[in-house]
Amino acid sequence: MRRTRFFEHVIGAIIGLVVYAAVFVWTAAQGDLCWLASAMKTLIPIVIGIAAAWLGFLFNSRISFVTALRQLWPVLVSAVQETIQYTHLDEPTQEDYARVNQTLSTAIDEVRALFANIGEKTAIRGRGLYPFDDLKSIQDQVSKLNPDEGKPTEMTRKAVRSCIVDAWKRLRDLILPEFDRA
Repeated sequence: MRRTRFFEHVIGAIIGLVVYAAVFVWTAAQGDLCWLASAMKTLIPIVIGIAAAWLGFLFNSRISFVTALRQLWPVLVSAVQETIQYTHLDEPTQEDYARVNQTLSTAIDEVRALFANIGEKTAIRGRGLYPFDDLKSIQDQVSKLNPDEGKPTEMTRKAVRSCIVDAWKRLRDLILPEFDRA
């Protein structure tokens, strides 16, 4: 569960408890609604139990997400670093190109497994926006250095490297805040 959604749900649960308490206090103060206050008083343990279970679920979901993200992070770093190193090769081979593409494809699929597409449920045919297109753009940049299309020039490799670093910075800026670093 992403950080923003987690906080939205926690705040919603707290607001729900506060509203319940406010309604309880208000009905207890009203003489003619004493029966409602009595019913609400009886339900307090159930309401608190439901809220505690919901908060427990939220914290468990968040911890699971951060754990999965921590396992994904080294895969992303390795894939991007391998890609950057590929741009330094004067004469990359087809094997080098295939290895980098396989590493990037694996990283992309692992990101897709962890993050839902934005708007996936409301989009046509169940497809939404891919949340981290920067990883795909890195793969697109690497395709410009395909050895089957000739030896890339130093200027091309530098331009591709610059695009890869920029895309990595954008991707990193999206993921790092999820780690709750102090």
